[in-house]
Amino acid sequence: MEEQEFSADSDYRVCGKRKRFGFRFINRERLVAVSVALVFAMCISFFSLLYGQSLGTTAVVDLASRRQSNAIILESGLSSASEMAASVLPWFPSSLHFLLRNRFDSLEKLKKVKSPVLITHGDPDPVIPTDQGRQLFAAANEPKRLLIFPGAGHDVFGSVGNSYLDLVATFITAAVGP
Repeated sequence: MEEQEFSADSDYRVCGKRKRFGFRFINRERLVAVSVALVFAMCISFFSLLYGQSLGTTAVVDLASRRQSNAIILESGLSSASEMAASVLPWFPSSLHFLLRNRFDSLEKLKKVKSPVLITHGDPDPVIPTDQGRQLFAAANEPKRLLIFPGAGHDVFGSVGNSYLDLVATFITAAVGP
């Protein structure tokens, strides 16, 4: 069980001091996003890795709870729809949360997952509270790892960049072997 914090205080293009916003900037960012998506798609099909970000973490946990995978990576994930409702709509009575059509109960489903789990979260996260990432970590079975990135916000990869990918690659290598 391991929790680490990383500094995210340097100048970023996505989540920091932006001096300009132009066509060239958009193309470079899109190229990086497409490249990362292709790498993840290849990893998923070849190594049976599952990656989800934000609401996508609920689909990953659901699939991993029903199908064996080599590893799962959850970036800025939510613990459940009920927890999000309590966070976003504090005036909505918790006694009525059962009315939510989709429960997205990743906490319960994660208990069934036997694969190595990497959970990453920015702190503070303005969209999904960082505590929900910690709850996911507490619910996960070993082997598991939690990485909290101060100042990263909701988009950890966009904020941290290549060093984040290096940490993810290290986790994948440990999970599936060299």
